[in-house]
Amino acid sequence: MKRVLILSNEESAESPGLITDALRYGLPQGLCNIPNLQSVVRSLGAYEVVVLYHKQIGEVGRLAPDAVLLSGIFTDRALPYDTVLREYEGVISWLRTADVPTFGICLGLQLICSAAFWRASRAGKWALGIGMGAAFGVGIRRLPGEGEFGFKPLYRQTAHPLLEGVAEPLHCLELHRCEIDHVPEGFSLLLSSDLCRGQMIAHASRSLFGTQFHPELTDGYHRDGIQLLENFLRLY
Repeated sequence: MKRVLILSNEESAESPGLITDALRYGLPQGLCNIPNLQSVVRSLGAYEVVVLYHKQIGEVGRLAPDAVLLSGIFTDRALPYDTVLREYEGVISWLRTADVPTFGICLGLQLICSAAFWRASRAGKWALGIGMGAAFGVGIRRLPGEGEFGFKPLYRQTAHPLLEGVAEPLHCLELHRCEIDHVPEGFSLLLSSDLCRGQMIAHASRSLFGTQFHPELTDGYHRDGIQLLENFLRLY
């Protein structure tokens, strides 16, 4: 039986990640991030599902998963950029060399792509500018206005096996105010929306993927994201 590891990025090992405003998006009231991910994976096949808190990243080798889902985060807290490296240092380090097929969702994508980076200050001295994440050297920027929320159309930019059998355009739930500032070297851009270019990326040689949207969340009508996850678990 294929073992799927859900790596939780919530604020504690005990937090299920309550999805606020669930009813606004046609989701069940009281829906929680991590239990929902577990339920979705189990609905897609005979998978053994294991949940690991991100601070326990050192246990991944012992668990020997066949695939990893790197979760988003729904805990209602502001996470300053200058704390992200400390908060997710272990995950970021693991992502640089991970040889397990991995699919990052929302914050998961940002952790894959972004980095703490050195910037030259106006005074000509090098200062540490903190961005989200650290694996591939991409920064994070705010979207204009209030961000992107609700089920939005996503447009294919590059053909890829993960997109087989998926509608064109597909519609998935967006719940974010930030985006990656460019597609990192070694990755292809698969999907974009009207507001956010970096909606889905895939590494050229590693089984490493990320979405800014939430493929795991459906209102019962929009199920394109579920098809993406099914393709990932089936193909990798």
